[in-house]
Amino acid sequence: MPPLLYPLVYDDIECPCVFELGGRYYLLGSIREDVSVRYWFAPDFFGEYYSFQSDVVLPHGNYAARTVLDGAHLLVYNFFYVQRKNDSLRVLPPPKELEIDQEGQLLLKSYYRWNQMIKKIIPQGYLPDVNHLFSNPSATSVIEPDKWVCGSKGGYEVFYFQKPSACFIWEGLLIVEGMGKLGLVTDIDQNGNGYFISLDVSNGHTEITAWGFNPLDNRQNFIFNNLQAGNFTTNEAKTYRFRLIRYGSYIELSIDGVVKLTLVDYTYTGDVVGLFSASSVLSLQEITFSVLPDPTEEFASREEEQKQSGT
Repeated sequence: MPPLLYPLVYDDIECPCVFELGGRYYLLGSIREDVSVRYWFAPDFFGEYYSFQSDVVLPHGNYAARTVLDGAHLLVYNFFYVQRKNDSLRVLPPPKELEIDQEGQLLLKSYYRWNQMIKKIIPQGYLPDVNHLFSNPSATSVIEPDKWVCGSKGGYEVFYFQKPSACFIWEGLLIVEGMGKLGLVTDIDQNGNGYFISLDVSNGHTEITAWGFNPLDNRQNFIFNNLQAGNFTTNEAKTYRFRLIRYGSYIELSIDGVVKLTLVDYTYTGDVVGLFSASSVLSLQEITFSVLPDPTEEFASREEEQKQSGT
């Protein structure tokens, strides 16, 4: 038979996978150039296949996607390159689900079985005290049982609380009430080392960065690694529902019900989570913190990761 698709611009489309959803056929393919999973669609199996303007279904570092039908849920499994290069350590993260929007575009959704794993749910009014990490004199916070309002006029401030558990689902409604930089933080320590998840609500862009002090190099004594990025749909109200999952070394962020970041990283394991502000004001409402059990087996050990990287 002739090829289903002539991509031409890519070196190769590895691990092709075709499935039917909502009356259309979808072709998943792993792209070596940017280590991502892209997709095409067609009215029938033999094509021809087309692209949407946004064709990345699994972001940078995810590879070799395969689908599995679990009852009414179409799951997608893949492995993840820890160093986001196609010759680095590969680990198996938890699956996601595939759905479609009104236009037929694929949506990456969080695995439904996360909710079945929850051991305890802590509502907003019962979470630990919220503190200021950097003691920025221009930062303010008003913490009420059903609403937190935090902001910093000049420079960064991290507003944090102690994690009730190492593995968790932290979710709620985030409302931006001004300009400036903002986002979430996780696995932060008392020196500000950890993961910073920026949320650009003007351009619909999110990015997770491993950011902290590097004691091994006094000439470049910082770590600043942009690990993964994604785009989301903005709205005039600047109101977004977020869902942050930390499970072992796995990190997943959903915005308005769609997974935008999904990765594995071993850099930080700090004991606090929260949000950051730089010349912005934001509020959090309808917050819950769900306790998850620790993994019985980690996806790959830190020792194995270090062997692969030669450190």
